Amino acid sequence: MTILLTLLIGLLALGAGVLVGFQLALRGANSHYQLRLREAEDLLRGARSEAETLAHEARLEAEESLSRELEKMEEKKQRREDQLKERENQLREKELTVEKKREHLNSKEVDLKHREQLIEAQGERLEKARKRAEEIVEQQNEKLESIARLTTEEARAQLFRNLEHKVQSEAAQHFNEIREQARLYASQDSRRILVNAMERTAVEHSAQSTVTVFELPSDEIKGRIIGREGRNIRSFEVVTGVELLVDDTPRTVLLSSFDPLRREIARITLASLINDGRIHPARIEEVVERVREDMAQTILQIGEQAMLDLGVHGLQQELIRHLGLLSFKNTQGQNILAHSKEVASIAGILAAELHVDSRRVRRVGLLHDIGRAVDGYTEADSCSLGADLVRKYGEKTDIEEAIRFQEADAGTRSLMATLIHVANKVSLSRPGIRGEHMGRYIQRLTQIEEVANGFVGVDSAFVLQAGRELRVVVNPAELPEDQLDLLATEIAEEIRRRILYPGQIRVTVVREFRSIGMAK
Repeated sequence: MTILLTLLIGLLALGAGVLVGFQLALRGANSHYQLRLREAEDLLRGARSEAETLAHEARLEAEESLSRELEKMEEKKQRREDQLKERENQLREKELTVEKKREHLNSKEVDLKHREQLIEAQGERLEKARKRAEEIVEQQNEKLESIARLTTEEARAQLFRNLEHKVQSEAAQHFNEIREQARLYASQDSRRILVNAMERTAVEHSAQSTVTVFELPSDEIKGRIIGREGRNIRSFEVVTGVELLVDDTPRTVLLSSFDPLRREIARITLASLINDGRIHPARIEEVVERVREDMAQTILQIGEQAMLDLGVHGLQQELIRHLGLLSFKNTQGQNILAHSKEVASIAGILAAELHVDSRRVRRVGLLHDIGRAVDGYTEADSCSLGADLVRKYGEKTDIEEAIRFQEADAGTRSLMATLIHVANKVSLSRPGIRGEHMGRYIQRLTQIEEVANGFVGVDSAFVLQAGRELRVVVNPAELPEDQLDLLATEIAEEIRRRILYPGQIRVTVVREFRSIGMAK
């Protein structure tokens, strides 16, 4: 009985312990839940606070960025307004200059009319003096007959001698007066003719440059132009011979070369590649080849337009092509084709004033610098090259001689050659014309390329970085790889021996081997 009671009490105690333990566990779980709940709420509040902070910072950054963009736009607007004001001031100054010249010419015209009136009055006085001299001679003759009692024949002879002496003296004096007036009016008329010719052919001058600025549609295209590890830009420079400069300037790249024709081909190529969207080495070579073919037709069209502008007809196609090439060459701060057209216009006006065939003079003026279109020309022999060129393609002897006699040490010139020489001096004496240093610079770069092209195995050579680097492309079939260093050294030695240049020139030899297969 006692054992059963003890077991019952133990069971009851066990149940009570289990019940108490369950309640305690339940309370602990509830407390842990409350603790987690509070932590979650704290995390939620922290996240909300951080989100609000980030949103506030983003809002401030956006406002700051917008403010910077507005400031840039305002600066661009201000620069544009300053440029427009400067242009307006320049136009206003030109108008004042033209007005002063017009007033000066009007005053010269009034002065000329006054001088004409003085000459007429002087002529009347001379006529009266002549009549008075005749009366005096008659009176003297009468006195001689009465005093000396001369015979009629003797008196007539004496009379003729007196009259001859008097007339010779008056004629010499009158001749001297006319000669001085003619010299004065000839100088005035020549100045008037030259000023009128210059005003009627006033053109703007194109400054010589070795850089073309190319505007991109967006900055994202720069990475595609450069290509993976720069392979696109290297291929572009090797094929075109033009250095492509990509920097941090927004939406802008630079094309650098001393040859304007190469720069134009590179510019059209780059524009075509960007419009097409496919930029890789094979595509670059394909587009450059197509642009060069199109450029040949463009050059002919430029030459034909120059002929049309000046009313010149009947030139051979090769001469027209050389005229087109002049539009991609510069001399002394002027585009040579624009300079030739200006010389032709000025010379044509001078010829019309002197009643000379102005159409033929304009023809010579347009062709007078055509020798500069020949590759490898020098300043000393450009006139001879031009004369030989026009003779080769059927121009008359007088045109050839007029071009040949434009040299500085030329002898006696014909009238047509003199008109071209004067017009050329007028064109080259305008403000803004540069000296000959730019022509010598381009000639030196051309000679450097010619030296490299003279070596066996060289396909092409291009001068880059304003003459500080020579990029040479060789034919892999003719020149093995182990001879590249030797070739670079030989080219450098030949340049050092033949050409004078400042600083140093880096010679880079490029050899690329390709294997092409065709699947049909």
